Parts: sequence; structure tokens; C-alpha cells
Amino acid sequence: MSIERTLVILTMKALRDAVAHACQSSPAYAARFREQDPTAYDERLDLACAQTGLPREAYEAALLMDLSLVYLQKVSLDEVIAEPPTPGPTTRSPASPGRTPENYHLHPWNGIVRRRRGGSWPP
Repeated sequence: MSIERTLVILTMKALRDAVAHACQSSPAYAARFREQDPTAYDERLDLACAQTGLPREAYEAALLMDLSLVYLQKVSLDEVIAEPPTPGPTTRSPASPGRTPENYHLHPWNGIVRRRRGGSWPP
């Protein structure tokens, strides 16, 4: 039995989108999915298979035949349900003044000098 890989990946994307939409609209569903409730996964997989027209059995058979598809599905779903990272010391907010010309150290020896004429900053 040959299943087109492209259709399997499109179904996987539909599954990812369905899970993302459900998690955003329902915190209760997001909690069920994070706890790996099999019915939460089954609901969204049925929806994704219906959208792409690929029978669920064919989708699951394709995953059994190619473990790289299993890994791809896991990564795509983990991306959706993962908690957003906390901002660290390297994260700059848009209001951060760190990249404004006033904060550059002006020295002739490092090549950063204030120019009198137009142009972009930094030089």
C-alpha cells in the first residue's frame, strides 16, 4: 500500500492547525492535550483527516511505515503545546534604548563617530 507522503504531511499540518486552534480557544482542551488525553488527539486527527480526505487508517499506516513522519508529527505538535519561553537577559523589548545612537560609545579609535551629514546610523 503506497500512500503519498505529501498528503500525509498536509494532514499533519491540518492536525497541527486544528490542535493550535483548539488550544487557543479552549484552555480546558489545551490542558487535556498537554496531559496526553488520547480522546483529545483523536478528535483533532479525525478533523484533520476529514479536511484533507486522507482516511485515518492510511495516515496511521504511513506513520508506522516511516518513523521520520512520527518524529515530524511529534515536533509539530510539541511546538503548538509548548509553553512560551520566559524572556531572558538577551531578549530586547521594542522600547529598549540599547540600539539608539545615544547609547553608542563615540570614540574615534573604534570607528564610531558622530557624522554631521545625513546617512544611516550606525556607520
